[in-house]
Amino acid sequence: MNAELALLADEPVGVRAPTAESADSVTFTSSTMTLMVVIGRDDGQLRIDAWVSGGGITVELIQGADRTPAISDVNGRVSWFPVQPGLARFLIAPITSGGRPVITPAIEL
Repeated sequence: MNAELALLADEPVGVRAPTAESADSVTFTSSTMTLMVVIGRDDGQLRIDAWVSGGGITVELIQGADRTPAISDVNGRVSWFPVQPGLARFLIAPITSGGRPVITPAIEL
């Protein structure tokens, strides 16, 4: 495997629910970075705002065969709008020279 897999960060959970729960934010962590993703709506369409560990880092939103890259600003912020509902994951380019890319598990938007 040529990429590191980011994991969902431990979030405090109150009670286990018998049905699926929705969240408006999720955080992924790996040994080299953190990616926090906030899912919202703008004019009725999905919008994703995210923050990665550093500026100038390429983060790709992957939905099926579609890849939409964005480069983080000096504060680590990236965003995509509009975004189609469905499964999505993120691929973060290596942060250091010689490093490996980081990919997240898929989440449902």
